[in-house]
Amino acid sequence: MISQRGDRLLMERRWARVCLWCLLLVIMALIFGFSSEDGETSMATSEVIARPIAETIAQRRKVPKSQFKRLLNDVQWYVRKTAHFLEYAALGVVLYLLHASYHRKQPMVWSVVLSAVYAGTDEIHQLLSGERTGMWEDVLLDTCGAFAGVMAAFLLLKLCRYIAEKRKTKTQFT
Repeated sequence: MISQRGDRLLMERRWARVCLWCLLLVIMALIFGFSSEDGETSMATSEVIARPIAETIAQRRKVPKSQFKRLLNDVQWYVRKTAHFLEYAALGVVLYLLHASYHRKQPMVWSVVLSAVYAGTDEIHQLLSGERTGMWEDVLLDTCGAFAGVMAAFLLLKLCRYIAEKRKTKTQFT
């Protein structure tokens, strides 16, 4: 009985790791893909999200049409920075869960450090890919995103473990 349960848990952990590794590769590929876009394509991608937001703001604040382009550029800046933050938050979540699944020491530190290194290489990649610019500020923002993702994963994992422990305790006494 114990062996079967242990075998099942081992298989579940292996499948979870495989899924996490695949998710990690997908996230890294997405980040790489976005960094590979030229400036014009990148701006067009962010404009898809920024334009409706800018139009709503312009309508509510009665922004003159002559100032709409500036408003759109400002909103695009926030959209792009938010995308940076969220991409790396996702990277941080997956890296933390992977490190935790292997019971590594200091998974939070390693996850943030590896995310920061990837953010640095991402900015170097942007420098080398033509009209894009690599900025140290983006490395800092990406690292903050990764840290937020790591913290979210840490808290979520802690909550899941707490709930599992409560269920285990409850079933032992019933």
